[in-house]
Amino acid sequence: AKELKAVHPHSPCATSDVLLFYHISRLGLRLLVPLALVMDGRHLLAELQRPGLDIARLCALLVVNGWMYTAYNQMSFLVLSRVSVVTHAVLNICRRVVLI
Repeated sequence: AKELKAVHPHSPCATSDVLLFYHISRLGLRLLVPLALVMDGRHLLAELQRPGLDIARLCALLVVNGWMYTAYNQMSFLVLSRVSVVTHAVLNICRRVVLI
């Protein structure tokens, strides 16, 4: 992010950390969803047709999980844009030690 802002200061993605994060996430979605469907599409369809599946609960869990994961990545991206990579790595290790 810092290099993009330095090398291409007038790029639309370089104007804001949030906008850059959005473009990175969108690109990742475009690349990974087709791959996931090719690799796990049959299993997904089989599970969705299983009797007793609560679709509303599944959709709610997917939305909450996606929102929380996006919020976590956004905060991590914002911290990384303000500190050095080494500081971010040390903070990430401390986070993992506390969680484990």
